[in-house]
Amino acid sequence: MLDSVTENLELIEPHQAFFILKNCLSLPKLTYLLRSAPCFKCKEELEAFVTAIKINTEKISSVTLGKDSWSQASLPIRHGDLGLLYAADLSLPCFLSSSFACQGLVNRLLPSLTLPHGKVINATDAWSVHHDSPLRLKETQSGWDDLACRDSLAALLDNPSPWNHCQLLTTQKSHTASWSEAFPTAGARNLLSPDQLQIAIALRTSVNNFESTECRCGKFIDRLGHYGLFCIKYTGRFPRHSAITPSSKYH
Repeated sequence: MLDSVTENLELIEPHQAFFILKNCLSLPKLTYLLRSAPCFKCKEELEAFVTAIKINTEKISSVTLGKDSWSQASLPIRHGDLGLLYAADLSLPCFLSSSFACQGLVNRLLPSLTLPHGKVINATDAWSVHHDSPLRLKETQSGWDDLACRDSLAALLDNPSPWNHCQLLTTQKSHTASWSEAFPTAGARNLLSPDQLQIAIALRTSVNNFESTECRCGKFIDRLGHYGLFCIKYTGRFPRHSAITPSSKYH
């Protein structure tokens, strides 16, 4: 079903297609279902949905996402990445937070019903298998989400590469992903070209998406594409500076 919807994304600009995929066609399509039903038991179906989102993201951005890169891309923007939230990981937080939030109302409507019921107990047990941290506010989904994301982020930060470590810490700063949160239009001058979108996603997810070639300064450019950001002879710095100066001097 998702494939029949996403095939039309090829008809519009890649940046706009990425925005619609992330904010309209991925997790937002499942949030109500994840909160109202024990979807954490349907692992194969959730994985199939996640795989479809990953394939379409790669097709739109022309970036091949490996295991670590996709884990990083699935983190919320506040934790340093693209916000392509992993439905399989959110199935437990959604269901648990919703169940605990409505528990008081259910008690008033059905005082004879024993709570928590079996499915909530099963969900709590499934959560305890992977996460040891206690949770105080069980009614808020963000509390469950943050614990799960913190564990995923800690695993990514174990990467011995100093580049990846610095990149993960930097992307957690506010406004580093503002380009992905506003709807891109040519009139607002925030529409990225296909190449710019590819570079933005590759840099944010630490993908080796570039050819290792020799720079005009004599040093070799790494495959992560970081060298061009600080090389004093890299020509891309000058047009960026010229574009930023007129818009910043009036603020």
